[in-house]
Amino acid sequence: MKIRTRWYVSNVQIPLRRGAALWGILFLLILSGPPLWANEKKDAQTQLSTEQLLDLLLKHQTLILDTTSNEKGCKSALTNPKKNSLGDYLAFLTASMDPRNGQSGVSSNCKYIKKDSIRQCEVMFSTGLGTEDPWSYGIRFNLDKRELDPKSLTCPGGS
Repeated sequence: MKIRTRWYVSNVQIPLRRGAALWGILFLLILSGPPLWANEKKDAQTQLSTEQLLDLLLKHQTLILDTTSNEKGCKSALTNPKKNSLGDYLAFLTASMDPRNGQSGVSSNCKYIKKDSIRQCEVMFSTGLGTEDPWSYGIRFNLDKRELDPKSLTCPGGS
């Protein structure tokens, strides 16, 4: 078998040394960074399920939600100003998922917001799916190494 020692690009002859092509390919692979599947593996290992997120929230059910600020959304989400704990809010959201209102569901997701340490997670309760009046409310919070930051609690929703 004869090894090709010359390469032609646009009719220009470029001499190749033996093994130069292999070294070039290896160099390009190193420069291309980590393999594409590396991030998928990391996300799969660190992704929390809806059950795990709800468990974490229930462990913090005595936290008081900020109802003084419209910015956080909890003021408009709570129906009773005297019941302003995280547990009260989760009880309200769970009770609102009546099957007579249409299809209901709970969804969650987490994404990294600061390098690899802090994640912003969201648990959303939806009901009335497939009807004229669907709604979705939930709770959003930051996690630092699976520790909930109480100051980050917000109440997204109204959709």
